[in-house]
Amino acid sequence: MDVLCRRECLSGRPNPAPRRDYVVLLQVRATMVQSALTQPLVRLAYIPDRLLLDPAAFERYVRGLGRWMWPGPEDLAVAVIDDVGNEIVPRWVRVSLDSGALGSLIVEERQPLWRGTVPDGAW
Repeated sequence: MDVLCRRECLSGRPNPAPRRDYVVLLQVRATMVQSALTQPLVRLAYIPDRLLLDPAAFERYVRGLGRWMWPGPEDLAVAVIDDVGNEIVPRWVRVSLDSGALGSLIVEERQPLWRGTVPDGAW
């Protein structure tokens, strides 16, 4: 699986309020072609820094993840958080993956020097 190919549709735009902490919530149901994961719901919550993720680009990205084989939901969730983190470098990011019968999981990451707090309800 080529990481650059996987990330190519992710795009960002400038954050209109880079001095404020606010949470952006996106969710897309993936259609998996080659995996045991059956249409997992991928939820992304993040506090932007300099860039915002284009929601339409995130939807294309998640739908494109179904082209690859994922050994388990952990592999998929870690790939999403790595890809989003690489493209927009958010202050804080959380990926929640609900894969039905295989369960749910949450992966979270933050910039080392960010000292903000995440509001309740950020999935």
